[in-house]
Amino acid sequence: MKDTFTNKTVLVTGANGFVGAHLVNVLEKQGAQVFAQVRQNSDTYRFDRLNTKPTLIEMDLCELTTVRQHLEAIRPHYVFNTAVNRNYDDLTATIQLNTLALVNLLESAQGPRLQAFVHCGSSTEYGNLPGPLNETDLPEPCTLYGGAKLAGSHLLQSLSKSRKIPTAILRLFHVYGPLESDNRLIPTAIHNLINDKPVKLTDPGCTHDPVHIDDVVNACLLAARAGSYGDIFNIANGCKISNEDIVNTIASILGKTPSIHPGAFEKREWDRDDWFANVDKARNVLGWKASMDLQAGLSKTIDWMKSHAA
Repeated sequence: MKDTFTNKTVLVTGANGFVGAHLVNVLEKQGAQVFAQVRQNSDTYRFDRLNTKPTLIEMDLCELTTVRQHLEAIRPHYVFNTAVNRNYDDLTATIQLNTLALVNLLESAQGPRLQAFVHCGSSTEYGNLPGPLNETDLPEPCTLYGGAKLAGSHLLQSLSKSRKIPTAILRLFHVYGPLESDNRLIPTAIHNLINDKPVKLTDPGCTHDPVHIDDVVNACLLAARAGSYGDIFNIANGCKISNEDIVNTIASILGKTPSIHPGAFEKREWDRDDWFANVDKARNVLGWKASMDLQAGLSKTIDWMKSHAA
């Protein structure tokens, strides 16, 4: 797969984010010329932590003229869209980034030079459907973010098929690993357990389908080679694991006895007791499957956090 990206021009949007920064790092190691789109005045600490140095481009993805100018100059062979809006209460920004920005990118990138457009979608597009979740399920998003992500996926599918633009959509489940945001479940639990602090959770039984960042990056790279035209792929381990089991696994790796406080946080709209994916399509079409189970992935994450502690 390394030769696929050697000396290729690649644009990664939302490049300073968790998924984007790891993707930039691997693409650079594979010999790609990487352009990293970030918002103006964005924090790029993840690049420093990963010792990666892409060409930074401060660009508002919702401004079509700006996007066209930059992409005409870059002329990317590959585009990986990992941009997300973390202020989910901002209705306008959430809708624009997940719909208008996608159209702007695809419109500006299309052409004979573009070999693939890979978009990182979200498991929240499924909403409250029971697992195992399949790409053929009719989604029922229950949040603004999930609805906006689904709208973006549908737009990409229609444009990809009608204009013959090679596009793949990856529905990412619970991505974890080094440099995940500190306020998320796994880094919070690791930090608290190392420091003998209690771990506060929502009501018992909430489940996730965790997938390590290294496996997610690999899925992105395989999707770029797939020759897909609007196909959707679930990217997960394919198993449901409760919050309590995640914390207990971390505690076991650390040799700690955990103090777990279930019910400390209110259950959110998307918290479910059967949240997991069917990953057959990714395996059969992309040749992808997660290489790390939860034990291995958490061990690797814990080792990294310990070695990079401030």
